[in-house]
Amino acid sequence: MKSDIPDNGQDNLLEDLEDLTTTSSDQESVNEDLLAGAPGDRQIDESPGDLTAGMSSDGNVDESLYDELFENSAANNQLDTIDNLYDVLMETPEKSPELFSEPVLIGLGGKEFEATLAEPFSPFDSTVSLLSTPNCPQTKYEVNELDYLGLISRPEQLADMGHEIVYEVLETIDGKSIRVEVPIDQDFEAGVFCHSYTEASRFQYYFFLNKSIKLRYRTDRIGEILLESELITKLVLDETLVKQKNIRNLKIGPIVAKLANLHPKKIEQVLLKAWKSSTGNKRIFAGDILVKSGLVTRKQVEKAHDIQAQLRKKKIGDMLIESGSVSEDKLYSALAEKFRKPYIDLKNIDPSEDAKSHLPRNLVLELMILPLAIDKGHLVLATSRPEMTQTIDVLRSQLECPFDLTVAAPSQLKAAIIKKYGN
Repeated sequence: MKSDIPDNGQDNLLEDLEDLTTTSSDQESVNEDLLAGAPGDRQIDESPGDLTAGMSSDGNVDESLYDELFENSAANNQLDTIDNLYDVLMETPEKSPELFSEPVLIGLGGKEFEATLAEPFSPFDSTVSLLSTPNCPQTKYEVNELDYLGLISRPEQLADMGHEIVYEVLETIDGKSIRVEVPIDQDFEAGVFCHSYTEASRFQYYFFLNKSIKLRYRTDRIGEILLESELITKLVLDETLVKQKNIRNLKIGPIVAKLANLHPKKIEQVLLKAWKSSTGNKRIFAGDILVKSGLVTRKQVEKAHDIQAQLRKKKIGDMLIESGSVSEDKLYSALAEKFRKPYIDLKNIDPSEDAKSHLPRNLVLELMILPLAIDKGHLVLATSRPEMTQTIDVLRSQLECPFDLTVAAPSQLKAAIIKKYGN
C-alpha cells in the first residue's frame, strides 16, 4: 500500500531521524572528558562517595532527584521523538479516496465494459464512482442501474466473513451464467458477493445485484441437501438412489406384462424368439412384436410407454415422499434451500388484496403461483417450481413492479389458490 507521505517529506523525516541519532560534538567532548584519564598524576577517585545523597533525613528517597534526572531529561525527550518519527515512517495508512483506483468489470443492460473505480466499492453505497476513461460512458452510476461488478481484489466485506461456502450457479436476466463460491454468512439487501472458480479471468470476485439474477441454485443434489439437513439418513438416500436407477432402466416388457396380467417370462420368450428369427438391419420394436403376437393390444402398449416415460422422469424427492422417508413440507424446504429462496408455510397465511390485484386470475391458475403481499415495494409470490425460468420470464413481462419468489409445498399452494381464487 502506497504511503500518503510525499517523497520529499519522507526524506525530511529521515534526515530528522539521522540528526537525532547522531552524537553532537558537545556530547562527544563530554564523553571524552568522562573517559579520559585525569591530567598529571591525578587518579580517578573510585571511592563510592556519599551513597546517602538524595535521601531525606528520615531515610525516604527524594523523588525530585528522579524527576530531574529522568522525567525532564533532554535525552529521554529525544528518544520519544525518535520513536514518533519511526512510527510515522513505518506507518501504512489506508488508501485515501483521492489515491484509490482499481479496474472493475461493469455489467450494464446486457453489455459489459472495463472501468476504473474512483473510490472503493461498497454494497451499502447507493452510487458507484468511476474515473473518466474512453471506455467509460459516465463516471457515476446508481448501484441499482447495474447488473453486476467484477472485481480483481478480494472485497473487504468478504474478508470479514467466515470460511463456510456453498457452490452455486448464477444465471442473470441478460443470459450470463457463472459457477461461483458464495459465503453463506452474508445478507446484503442489494445483492450477493461471490467468487468465480471457473472463469479464466482476472476479475474473480463479483457482486451481483438481486434484480439481475434470474436463477440461482446450489450445485448440490436435493438428496445431498436433505442429508446435510439431517432430514434423511445415508442408508435411506442410497436405497432410494438404487431404486431410482432401476426404475429408469425399466424395459417396456415388464410394464406391458403387468397391464395385460401376464407373467413377465411369457413376454420375454415371445420377444426373444422374434429377435432371433429377424433378418436384416431393420429395427423391430418390442411393442409391435407383442401386438402382432396377440398377447397384448395396441392400447396397452401405448399406455405402457406412457408409464415408462413417467417412471424415467421420477425425481428422488417424489420417491422419498412416496416411501414416507420425508414429508412434503420438509422436502420443499430443502428445495427452497437449493434454489436459495425462503420457504413459506401457507397454512396460516392470508394473501393480501393489494397483492392479489397485481396479477390476473388466469395467470395465477396457469402458472400456479400465488401473490402473497407487498414488501418494500416488491410483490412477494409463492411457487412450488422455483426452477421454472419460463415463469420468471412471464412475470417480468406482466408485472410493473419488482417481485420476489418464495417456495411452498404443492398441496398447500393448490389449497391456498383455490381458497383465494376458486377452482
